[in-house]
Amino acid sequence: MDLDYALRVDEPAKLTDNSTAEEKSIYEKWERSNRMSLMIIKHSISYTIRGAMPGEENAKKFLSQIADRFVASEKVEACTLFSKLVTMRVSCEILHEDVLEGGGGGEAGVESLLDAEDEEDEEERGEQLEECGSLASP
Repeated sequence: MDLDYALRVDEPAKLTDNSTAEEKSIYEKWERSNRMSLMIIKHSISYTIRGAMPGEENAKKFLSQIADRFVASEKVEACTLFSKLVTMRVSCEILHEDVLEGGGGGEAGVESLLDAEDEEDEEERGEQLEECGSLASP
């Protein structure tokens, strides 16, 4: 049985009264493969993902919709990680400058410096996440 037949081959033309036996056979093969593929796909994915997807009767289109959803999700994740990386780099540069200049007074100075940075960074992260959210919208 060709379970992936519906994924490899586009949907054939709908059957009519004038359809030949060969056309009927091809359509029935595609339709069975499509139903089985959808059943397997929907059973294999998480309920939360399945529930978020609109109803689709074509397995190839259903997979395409899932892929489109994850592209947006990957953009948000990439932006969040980039934001964290930039924040870490800025924090390390400030800490490095503080240590080189001899300011800060040891561990207590470093802790107070990091606490001050955390308060400033929270505001910046909020702005960056808003900016990232606008990038993720399709």
